[in-house]
Order: sequence, then structure tokens, then C-alpha cells
Amino acid sequence: MTRKAKESLRCGFTTGAAAAAAGVAAYRFVVEKKLPERIDLLFPEGQIREFEITTSDTGSAQVIKDAGDDPDITDKARISASFGFAEIEDLQPEDYLIDIGRAQLILRGAAGVGLCQRRGLDCDEGKWAINKVPRRMIAENLKRAGFGREKGCGLLTITVADGRRLARKTLNAKLGIEGGISILGTSGIVYPYSHKAYIKTIAVLVKAVAECGGREVVFCTGGRTLKAAQKHLPKVPDEAFIRIGDFISASLEEVENARSKYPVLERAVIACMPGKLCKYAAGFSYTHAASVTQTLQPLVKIMTELRADSALVDEVAHCASVRQALSLLPDNIYQPILERMSDTALTALKKWAPTLNLRLLLYDYDGNLLLDRS
Repeated sequence: MTRKAKESLRCGFTTGAAAAAAGVAAYRFVVEKKLPERIDLLFPEGQIREFEITTSDTGSAQVIKDAGDDPDITDKARISASFGFAEIEDLQPEDYLIDIGRAQLILRGAAGVGLCQRRGLDCDEGKWAINKVPRRMIAENLKRAGFGREKGCGLLTITVADGRRLARKTLNAKLGIEGGISILGTSGIVYPYSHKAYIKTIAVLVKAVAECGGREVVFCTGGRTLKAAQKHLPKVPDEAFIRIGDFISASLEEVENARSKYPVLERAVIACMPGKLCKYAAGFSYTHAASVTQTLQPLVKIMTELRADSALVDEVAHCASVRQALSLLPDNIYQPILERMSDTALTALKKWAPTLNLRLLLYDYDGNLLLDRS
């Protein structure tokens, strides 16, 4: 994709922005006795953006989430809100109580919104998975609409149609959020194909492990390594296993940064396969095939240092993949080469996490353990 094409991609908005817009429309519906067709919403950076309002199946105010050109699981999710005046005694343990002007708001999740069951997240343990910025957006925009001018208490309930099913396609189960999706977003805006969103998720997962007193995280590059590592490390809690994809440097940096507040978090285990290992040994910070061409240079260099047959070295150098190259190695040098490459990789990885103890688990393409190195 060209730079021009990237710049033309359309931004969308978060579940938090959608919930705030639906919430304002629901309040106006009660006060004005008519559901507005559009509302203006104030975003955290100070900009006003317009939202179209529709009616949900239950007659509440509804916003259809638009993720723009980002491949977001919650794109086109139907996020609804209902508002009513209430008493403070209506507050339930899972609800948030928010002061708005002279009034108070009970903020509640319902069908399709998850419940937070773990410390260290941006929503409170035991409460609805509605993050801080969306809660603030809801409060600020309700105040702009007039709520809070008089004393009293309101109840705003957020629902997400089919949210439980959508949540199965997200990392919520890993995060400790049960029963539905999260109402989230730090800016209200979804930026298309943003790596920042994935890295932030990794950061949240790392923090959650640290908050629970975990000593280590296990970074897995994909589904097969995750399954293999969980089998290899049965005593490690499930929440410590984190899929990082191609974001190796960013993941290690997140743990290194977390150690300043959580020094008990002392180890990162990296579970990978030979292709990724070779890229780590080459010092790549990001390993996606679209951005980084597979290099066999570390493998060739190690073979040369071990004085492997020159014809074999040349053949390996012209292989199309690490997998093909390893298939050519005789048994007597196969393991020593993997050990040397793992040591080279660990040295390269250390620059992103100098105070961490690093451990590398190398698996073959069937998920069998080849090497356990630290």
C-alpha cells in the first residue's frame, strides 16, 4: 500500500464514543420526549463530531459503531442506551456512580457489555467493562446536554446487541472480561490498521499479570506456539500467556517499563519457531513478512563459524525460507546451530529489556520443543 493510500484511509470511532453518543440521545429522548436524529458529541481533544441516532429493537437510543477502514471486530455493532431518573438506592455493586454537576449518574452495563473480573485493567474489578475515558465522555456530554443542572440521580444503561458473541472474537477472555465486549477508547477515534491498538493491548495484559503479582510473562508469536508453551509450562497461569504476533521489541519494552512499578515481574519467556528466531537473531524489532524480508544471514554466519561444509553453507544461503534451510542440515550440526542462533537472538533481544531475565522456547512447526534456552 502506498503512503497516499494509507493517508486516505478513513478513521472511525470507538465503542466508548458510540456509547456516549447513545447516552446523550437517550437523555434527550426522556427530557425532550423525542429521539434526536443526530447529536453533536464532544471528544477528549476538544473536537465536536456528529453522530446519527437510530432506534433499537427495545426503543432505546442506538448508535451503529463505525470503525472506518480499520478491521475492527466491533464494526457495525449496535450500541444502545436507555436513561431514566432513579434513586441512589438503585446503585448495584457492578455500577459506576459518577458526579455530574449537582446530580449523580448511575452508569450500568447490561446485555452484551462485559464484566471486569481482574485487577490492573482500565475498568474496575467487579464492575462493568466501561473504561475511564468513555465514562468521562459520557459525563462531559451529558453535562453539555443539561444533566446535572439540578440535584437528582439518573440511571444510564448501556447494551450491545450480540455483544457476547462479538466478545468471543476479542481478547476479552484473556483480559478477564466476561459476558460481552468492552466499552473502550482513549481518544474516541479508531485509527485504521493501527499497530498502536495491538501494542496497547499487550501493555494492558502485561500490567494485568503484574497487578496480580506474576513473576513472568510468556510471549507467544502465534496460536501454535501458545498451545505448545501452555503444554510445556503447565504451572504458569493462563493470563501470563500473551500472543504478541510480530511485536517483539514493543512487547519486551512494555515489560521492562512495567518493572519500575512492579519489580516482581522479572522474566519474559519468548515462545517462537525457527523463522522468527532467525529474525530475532538478525536484530529485527518487528517481524511481519510484509515489512521484513526473511534473512538467512544469522544462520549462514553461524554455519561458517562452525566450519560447516562450504557447499552446504552456499546451498543454505540460497534457500527461500528458514524451514527449507533447516531441512538441509545434518543431525550432527542441527542442534548446535539452533543453540548458537538462540544465544544470538537472546543477546539481540536483551537490548529491549536489559534488566529482564529472558528465556527462549523454540518449537518446530508441529509444536514439538526443540530448545529451552536462557
